[in-house]
Amino acid sequence: MRSSPSIFVALSAVGSIQLLHLPQSTAVAPSTENEDDKAIIHHHARHHLTLMSQRARARGDNKVQKKKKKKNNNKNKKNKKKPSRPKNRPRPAKKPPRTKPPTKGRPKPPPQHAQQTPTKPTKGNHKPTPSTSDDKPNPTPKPIKEKLKPNRKPVKNKSKPLNPIPTPPSPTEKKVYDILDAKGSLIDDTIFLYQGRTPSMVYRYEGFISGLRIMVEDGVAGGKYYLGADDAENGYLYGLVNVAAFIGQSMKETIQYDACDENNWDFFDTPAVYPLSNSCGQLEQSYEDYHCPEHERHMECEVDKSMSLKANTHAKWYGAPGPFFCGPKSEYPEVGIWDYMYDCHNPWADPPVSCDVYEGQRAGRYDNSKPLANRNGRTDVEGCCWWGRGVIQTTGICNFGKLNYYLGARAEKEGRVSRYPKVDFCKDPGVICSSEEHKELKWIAGMFYWIESLQSYDERGFHYINELHKFVDGGMSDNSFIDGISGIVNRGCHDPPCGTGPVDGLHERASNFKQVLTLLTK
Repeated sequence: MRSSPSIFVALSAVGSIQLLHLPQSTAVAPSTENEDDKAIIHHHARHHLTLMSQRARARGDNKVQKKKKKKNNNKNKKNKKKPSRPKNRPRPAKKPPRTKPPTKGRPKPPPQHAQQTPTKPTKGNHKPTPSTSDDKPNPTPKPIKEKLKPNRKPVKNKSKPLNPIPTPPSPTEKKVYDILDAKGSLIDDTIFLYQGRTPSMVYRYEGFISGLRIMVEDGVAGGKYYLGADDAENGYLYGLVNVAAFIGQSMKETIQYDACDENNWDFFDTPAVYPLSNSCGQLEQSYEDYHCPEHERHMECEVDKSMSLKANTHAKWYGAPGPFFCGPKSEYPEVGIWDYMYDCHNPWADPPVSCDVYEGQRAGRYDNSKPLANRNGRTDVEGCCWWGRGVIQTTGICNFGKLNYYLGARAEKEGRVSRYPKVDFCKDPGVICSSEEHKELKWIAGMFYWIESLQSYDERGFHYINELHKFVDGGMSDNSFIDGISGIVNRGCHDPPCGTGPVDGLHERASNFKQVLTLLTK
């Protein structure tokens, strides 16, 4: 229905024409035939006299006027009645919310259909105040910042992902990787050998290259394995020499014995016996007392006297001592010797005797009938679980503690990046040799030592990286570089004799280095 600003009404009943002009404010916009328009028309119409009421006034019929007025008042009261507050809805605030529409730049409310399935209310969610009138729309809720929280409690951020996206290798690193991969099968068949004859069962190229990539790309404790320089003509050769030096030392330390755990090799020759307490330390050493420098003491493993472990590998020669073990005094009150002369294979004895300490055993036995102290005076193995493990024999509570602090469960627990968050090197140092899931650990443990002790070595004029560069730039023919490295690895200094004596296998270590370097560079 449409209406013009002025309405002329002819009142023929009174014999005259009376013009009734509605005020401009009562003009009604074109109807859209909805409930709001009808309500507005009804609201304005009740302020003006109808044709019937005008006729009643002309006749003086006040009864009709009073009855109509009373009816209109009742209807008006009914229309103005406020809706009751629904259950479980908050009471309106004392100060009514702002009805002014949002200004420019203020976020718009979501469309109505998007609010039909609200998320589960949480503390701080905004609940709009109910409307106080049927003829007015609910005001737009004012956005509340910082109070809207997700329904799901966020997981505590551990600063960085456990397995961060690796950094792409540099051109020099890629060249070194390509050379190594091309020589992989030759490394397995000619370098990683037990006794120089048969392929090692413990150390294979697959585990080596996996560990190397991790230590080059991620590194540990702010240091990374050095694979050369992009800004030098012989940059990739620097990396190959560093790899050859590492493998050459590993061949002497463990690969030739096909052993991951430290072997029992320190014996008394009158008679020739091997103390079982050598697991606490050989050559008068005490592995549980291998402390870190004062500023790194907080990284150490605590010595657990109740820990009980047994090594995974051992020497394999005829009558070779069995694997190291440790345990509390309640389990091993005192320990004796390994008797390598004992004939354990005698099926004709009564009862029959068999070699059952380790697979492939042909002679020898543990003999605890009489205690025998090692060179450090120990006759027990309580707290003695820190013997060497891995390709360069990670040893002592400091080194295992650092692995756990930077790479293992402690790093994860304290919110640092952890390559192995479920591996606790302090509760189980033997995991380096026993893990089937992470076979690269035996290599990573050695590379971690190489980064910490070799690449950072700078003592009495011998700076490792500088000496490496000089060796390459000088034609790679001088033995002083590899002899210095052998001294650091075996005795802790580049210019032995130092520590406990001269370098063990000095010439063998140099020969191993040249063999590997020739394979990688020819």
